[in-house]
Amino acid sequence: MTTLNHTGVSHTVFHLLGIPGIENQHVWISIPFFISYAIALLGNSLLIFIILTKRSLHEPMYLFLCMLAGADIVLSTCTVPQALTIFWFHAQEISLDRCIAQVFFIDSTFVFESGILLEMAFDRHIAICYPLRYTTILTNARHKALNTCGSHVCVIILFYGPGIFSVLTQRFGRHVSPHIHILLANVCILAPPMLNPIIYGIKTKQIRDQMTLVFFPKEI
Repeated sequence: MTTLNHTGVSHTVFHLLGIPGIENQHVWISIPFFISYAIALLGNSLLIFIILTKRSLHEPMYLFLCMLAGADIVLSTCTVPQALTIFWFHAQEISLDRCIAQVFFIDSTFVFESGILLEMAFDRHIAICYPLRYTTILTNARHKALNTCGSHVCVIILFYGPGIFSVLTQRFGRHVSPHIHILLANVCILAPPMLNPIIYGIKTKQIRDQMTLVFFPKEI
């Protein structure tokens, strides 16, 4: 009678390497990570505060932007604090549950942001192509539409560009060093949350004016 030998392997803890090959540079690499994360948190939080507190910005385009800022905060918070603990404290262990939760939130946030960008694109399409019907379909808003359209295009390129480039590099750049792949993957996580509020703050006049009032209130 033959006895079957079943061997089971269960992983409950994973060991994260950080950026292999340049471990001695982890402290220096952590500086741009921390600065990018701080800018992302402050910029997106300020954007959410301005949009929610200013009634003049309670329109679909800006509410979509508020949701996008919230998603950016979640996206960057899912990964950057973990990276910083590796760089600063060499805390390289992560449990299976935390790993699954992190992957879930990252993937869910990417899907959510894609949906928001689609809704924002539809909003701009209605405002530009059907300006007379825009008041009945969405809100008041053609000069504003043209102003925010350029910002929206920049954000879409910023959101999908690094991701596509990273995928192509993973597929065709097998000779590229592993730490280059890791840094490119982190750019996909760090760049959009950091630059989105800057792009909208600079290119959208309504938000730029409200930010000016926050930092430089008019004297009464």
